[in-house]
Amino acid sequence: PEGRVRAGQVVLACNVMLGDLMPELAATLLPITSYVMVTEPIANLSEVIRYRGAVSDTDRADNHYRIVGGDDPVRPRLQWSGRVRVWQADPRFVARGLAADVKRAFPALGKVKIAYLWSGTLGRAIHRMPQVGQIEPGLWVASGFGGHGLNTTAMAGELIARGMVENDDTWRLLAAPYELVWAGGMLGRALTQGLYWGSRPLTRIEERLARYRAQARARKAARIAARLKTEAHRAIAAHVVPGHEAEAAAAHAAVEVGVAPHGEPHAPAAGFAHAEEPRVEFGHRQHPPEKGEPPEAPSPPVIPREGGEPTTH
Repeated sequence: PEGRVRAGQVVLACNVMLGDLMPELAATLLPITSYVMVTEPIANLSEVIRYRGAVSDTDRADNHYRIVGGDDPVRPRLQWSGRVRVWQADPRFVARGLAADVKRAFPALGKVKIAYLWSGTLGRAIHRMPQVGQIEPGLWVASGFGGHGLNTTAMAGELIARGMVENDDTWRLLAAPYELVWAGGMLGRALTQGLYWGSRPLTRIEERLARYRAQARARKAARIAARLKTEAHRAIAAHVVPGHEAEAAAAHAAVEVGVAPHGEPHAPAAGFAHAEEPRVEFGHRQHPPEKGEPPEAPSPPVIPREGGEPTTH
């Protein structure tokens, strides 16, 4: 801790951990602590969540998840992160909340058990863009990647290396519009936490509305399917020929399993759930004939003549 390092070029890439070394620079970032858990193996996980990539359902550092488990597809686990704070806390305090978030998003998984739990702190600037550039000759900064640094950290490293070695100033394209801005101190943290807590109820309301709309579409599709079946049964009953009752019974059975009487599958009712009332489409009227081509005259009517061949008038 008491040692000294001399270098011609220095890069500060410590993110929010620069408080003791350069408190002014650390004050330009909001410390966002996210909590991560990995569940015990879940038997039906691959059936409920079929996409095995990483997913984030908000624009904040909240509710990121993906299926993990390495080479064991039979015993997959769910990795889930969220419950962000602007201060550090014991991850055990948010374990129940993380499990509740999983249950709310995927109730079919049932109660999940937590195998691993940890936290991590990232730095986020007010403008949500990374801090890349030269503070003063020989002193560079690369921080504020907001938890999405797999691509931007590599880009920052390349820009800074080119600036050091080749005197290239391409880094200014990123640094000029996104300067070092004070993050607001304790008041900024309090406002950020309040906005996060306030957004969660709104997000839940949006989720419930989305589920209600999906259920409404499903109910509409079911009603349309039932109506189509009823009309098909009536059509079959109206055209039953004596002696062909067995064929009519087979046609009724085919309708029940979703096959038309002539063997064609019924159009899926889900397609009708999104159908709207017919509209008048403009711009599709019959085009006039091209200039120089007279319109085709209608054929004269054919009138039969007594005692002879038909004649035209």
